[in-house]
Amino acid sequence: MLHRYLLRFSMFDLTLMAMMAVLGIATKPIITPLVHMITAPLFIPGGALAGGLYMMWIVMARFLVNKNGAATITCLIQAILVMALGVVGSHGVLSLMTYILPGLMVDFGLFLFGQPRKATIFHCFMAGTLANLSGTFLVNVVFFRLPLIPLLLSLFLGAFSGGGGGIICFQLLRQLEKTPLFKNVLKPGLFALLIFSLFLTGCSDTGSDKNAVSPLEIKGDVDNPYTISSYSEERISLEEVLEKAEPLGLQKVYLRGENGENIDFSSTALDEIFLEIQEESRTWNLGGAGKENILQGIGEIIVLGDTAPLGIVTPRKNLLNMTPGEFLAQNQAEPLIKLEEYFAEYTGPFLAVNLKGEEALYEPEGQHIAFENNSFTLVDKEGQEILGSLAGVMFEPPDISIADIVPKMNTLMADNRRILLILVDGFGFDQFLYARENELIPFLGSREETKMARVAYPPITNVNTASLLTGELPPGTGIHQRRDREPLVQNILDLSAEQGLKVASLQGAINPLYSEIAPVLHPRGDEEIIITARDMVKKDYDLLFVHFKSLDIAGHEYGPFDQRTMETLSVLDGYLQEISSFWPGDILIMPDHGMRKTPEGGNHGRFYYQDLIVPFFHLQGGN
Repeated sequence: MLHRYLLRFSMFDLTLMAMMAVLGIATKPIITPLVHMITAPLFIPGGALAGGLYMMWIVMARFLVNKNGAATITCLIQAILVMALGVVGSHGVLSLMTYILPGLMVDFGLFLFGQPRKATIFHCFMAGTLANLSGTFLVNVVFFRLPLIPLLLSLFLGAFSGGGGGIICFQLLRQLEKTPLFKNVLKPGLFALLIFSLFLTGCSDTGSDKNAVSPLEIKGDVDNPYTISSYSEERISLEEVLEKAEPLGLQKVYLRGENGENIDFSSTALDEIFLEIQEESRTWNLGGAGKENILQGIGEIIVLGDTAPLGIVTPRKNLLNMTPGEFLAQNQAEPLIKLEEYFAEYTGPFLAVNLKGEEALYEPEGQHIAFENNSFTLVDKEGQEILGSLAGVMFEPPDISIADIVPKMNTLMADNRRILLILVDGFGFDQFLYARENELIPFLGSREETKMARVAYPPITNVNTASLLTGELPPGTGIHQRRDREPLVQNILDLSAEQGLKVASLQGAINPLYSEIAPVLHPRGDEEIIITARDMVKKDYDLLFVHFKSLDIAGHEYGPFDQRTMETLSVLDGYLQEISSFWPGDILIMPDHGMRKTPEGGNHGRFYYQDLIVPFFHLQGGN
């Protein structure tokens, strides 16, 4: 069937499509960097705007051949070329998908709009728009995964650019039809043009054999790991190289040379250090500041900074915390962490969590943590990936998760129980133990119902407020960072109100999560919240949500165990005792995260047990 279909195209048609495919590839690396200067500040892919200028060759092929399917075959040729040659624009095997879809859309769109005998400005415009719009959308789905607003802007620019490319294509076609060149010269000179186009493609590659050099990898605690495989100057400052990698809190730099030799520099000693090309071997060597010839054949630059470390913890102990940079600096021979070997005393199921907040329990049967592509991955004994972009592993995890609170509330409300849900911001389990042992919290400290619980990753307020109120982990809520405010699913406050229940929410100065239930805000903090709460707990609310913030504020400023923080907790304990004595139903008290001591005071948000493990209380009101 395919053979019969291809017979519809003459050798001239196929060669013409090949030439248009190569021209599209050749122009891509020339146009994209220029357009990127505009799109980069907008945080959208440069291809969205540049696409119309190289997608127009697909439209050109379709109208030059004037047969349905020509655009798809042209794109198939492009996909094969970029995979085979490895030129700029290759997406590996995914190129078959990302390159062919625009051609399919051009052919399908022209089929829907009618088969024109000759190109019109309308058909060229629509074909260009469909090609670039579909390509922009698919590349975003496969690679970039932009948030909604940047995605919409990217699609708008893609449609605009594609339509513009279609109009340029129409003008070129019209000029070709008016000249003898098209009829008398194009056919006999076609193969020569194809060879010239291939030459352009080869020239468009960013690196040339003349300037090729042994690869130099920059990785570790950086936001943009990359590899230098060519050079334009024989000397470059180490500072300039590092700036391109976008270090995360630069503290120290390791340079690794031939035979695993290392040399390191602090962040304050980089301005006089250079990397130089050794002409004969075309390798990178160290130069500047009297460092010449100290390290030969540099292949890796490892940055140590202040990024989120991989955590291996129990509910009461941090067993290992290591950033990508620290791991690379310490593990040269075998980039693995063998869980059964290094943590043999922990034989039960462990919880693995990735950077997106996905989590799952696994039995420790040969799993190990591998490091590749500048991130950690949990793999099984066969070497197959289980969970990528690993944030951490927790042995002996508590049974209660913050996502379990909504199911518990649903069960209680099914029995017509009234619920007071209290979020104590920044209250870790180790803080609870310390305060109880020092008799600072007589109300909470005397509760036998206290349980150890775990929160979602990352352990920050809006992420865990979303999980507390929806019963979903971050992949379900869509809340992953501090700037996220609008969950993808409804929360229990809104759902309860829709069912006719009387619901209210008491917050501090700001609302960490958007909701249909308008919260009562309290700019003056917990002192103001308790005044409102005293009144509301005596009324006939079915569900009342109260968020106390003062402990988190004190913990950040003074540290989790500072006397002033403990005094804040003591006052809060009194508030909780007071409002619980008036509430006629169940009381659930759940923090959103813990607090870890730092040189500046306190902080949270990483895979440390102090951040992740909190106390959970289920009390009965009226006592």
